[in-house]
Amino acid sequence: MVRLPRPVLDDLSVLEQVVRRYNGRKVQLERRLVDQRHFATDASGTLGFGGVWEHLFFMLSWDDLARLPQRPWFPRRSDCRSSWSINYMELFAVWWAIMLWGHRMSGTTVVVRIDNQSAMYQVGSWWGPVAYLPLLRQIFFVCAQHDIRLQPVYINTKDNLLADLLSRLDMPRFLAEHKAFLRADIWRQDRDDWMVCPVRWAALDQEFGPFTVDSCVAVSRANAYCYHNWSAVEDARVQKFDGHNAWGNLPFSIMFAILKNFLKCKRRQQWGTSACFLVPVWDGDAGWELVKSLPQELQRKAERYRAEALAPETRRCYGTGVRAFVTFCITFACLGCLEPLLPATDVTLCMFITYCSWFVQPGTIKNYLAGVRQLHLQRGHEWVPVAARHAVAATLQGVKRCWGRPPEPVMPLTLADLAKMAVLISSHDLGQEALWAAILVGFFGLFRKDNLTTGKAGARNTRGALVRDDVLFHEDGSVVWIRVRHSKTIQCGERHHWVPLRAVPGSLLCPVRALMRLMERTAWRPGDSALFVMEKVTGRRATVVPMTHDALVAGIKSLAERVGLDPSSYAGHSLRRGGATAAMRLDVASIYIKMQGDWKSDCFERYCELDTEQKLILPGAMAEAAAAADR
Repeated sequence: MVRLPRPVLDDLSVLEQVVRRYNGRKVQLERRLVDQRHFATDASGTLGFGGVWEHLFFMLSWDDLARLPQRPWFPRRSDCRSSWSINYMELFAVWWAIMLWGHRMSGTTVVVRIDNQSAMYQVGSWWGPVAYLPLLRQIFFVCAQHDIRLQPVYINTKDNLLADLLSRLDMPRFLAEHKAFLRADIWRQDRDDWMVCPVRWAALDQEFGPFTVDSCVAVSRANAYCYHNWSAVEDARVQKFDGHNAWGNLPFSIMFAILKNFLKCKRRQQWGTSACFLVPVWDGDAGWELVKSLPQELQRKAERYRAEALAPETRRCYGTGVRAFVTFCITFACLGCLEPLLPATDVTLCMFITYCSWFVQPGTIKNYLAGVRQLHLQRGHEWVPVAARHAVAATLQGVKRCWGRPPEPVMPLTLADLAKMAVLISSHDLGQEALWAAILVGFFGLFRKDNLTTGKAGARNTRGALVRDDVLFHEDGSVVWIRVRHSKTIQCGERHHWVPLRAVPGSLLCPVRALMRLMERTAWRPGDSALFVMEKVTGRRATVVPMTHDALVAGIKSLAERVGLDPSSYAGHSLRRGGATAAMRLDVASIYIKMQGDWKSDCFERYCELDTEQKLILPGAMAEAAAAADR
């Protein structure tokens, strides 16, 4: 007697279930129908899992799954440590998807896109670690039940955006991205109905012809009417329309590319170059609806691009000035003191400056006037610069003389301050380690706080904030290079600024060691996620989110207070200012400080403070010279 091991018996039980459900009529053949529609799944280690199949999608958190009746192959089980692996969760997402949609996929080979190579290999080979076999058997059973063949394909995490958003339970952003994906998919479809009956074509040729070239025909030339014709081999997107009266029934997928090429040829040779392009109207067709909505779409995008012409901080600054001006106008227009409101006269602007001087500093008034200027330009009014308005410039200068006061910048952190703070950091707290790494990177790299943090919890400052892919360690760990893709001086992605940081062996102030420890503790996060994070506690649940401006500033103030400093004098800018001041006290050339902090001007010299000894260098030298002359 041969005793079969338990795994073999489990495999046989799955085959037995398949045979029991077989109705004896349907024969499973080598299928030629391949479903190429976008089908992708993904799982997050802490949040949940999801999948998308063209218009259909699902999303479920691990907490909600735990409330359902548990099966032996479910993930995150207390009796199976392997079920907590991200590879297992990715495989489970595939099973859930085909359980939902298997009856719709019956009789096809389905291309499933997975951003986990381990899960992709297991689905393709039906083999994996022992703990994964029960789940693989269930996937096999569903595929056999519905006559499905899975064809797993690896997809990059960045390209798997839709499924990734579902696994992170980010439904609002998913809906927006999914809508954009479906609209783009319409353009990728190719309408091959190019044939026009001879009578219709003859009528068009008589009214708009004679045509000399047929710009879009099948490769077989079966639907060609002109002696000269172009198929996909010749490609009308690159052919010369010069001197031709072209005809074409254009496929939607390349219609605008052909039109663009024709217009280029038309500009090159005005006379003798013309075309008649037929665009069929199919009632209810998504492609035609897209064509009709194109002008509105272009207008919406143009408005969006106009809004993106200014940086977010600039827009906020202008918005504050505009609101102050509108409040001023409403208040005094009711009294009949202002006429007209736009364009504002010099008298109105002088009154506005005086009104603002009651509650803001002269420097802020200048920013408010920039917002008023932007309002005029947006409304189509001409704007005379303040320097060319004598009364306005004189009023602004008078306010500066009467109410101007020196600025009160935040205090710079010093190396001695950081040394005191270092002993207060707990190595067991992820939030404190991330805060300390951000402080050291900001200090030694002279970073702006916008590159270290995001605006608010849960937000992703994809432009400015550093991500994990922006960090590059040297092989020996002595240097780390950090890439800045967007900043105050890099607004349009015209370049990348690389900031080097050197290791300080054996020191608590080593930025390389702090950054390396942080990346090791958050190694499970994807490469495009925020570099500096914090823990957000909601009830009993703690999630990791990008570090915010407020969290960084609060952390700096708390550490400053604990080491005996005045917390009100320190903020996020204390890192950048402190690093520049420390470098200047070391007699480092200004050009190196300017390059490290990516300053376009020499403004950093205004807030680099000299210590007492440095301030006494010049008086001491002059005193020595005077003593020598008196001898």
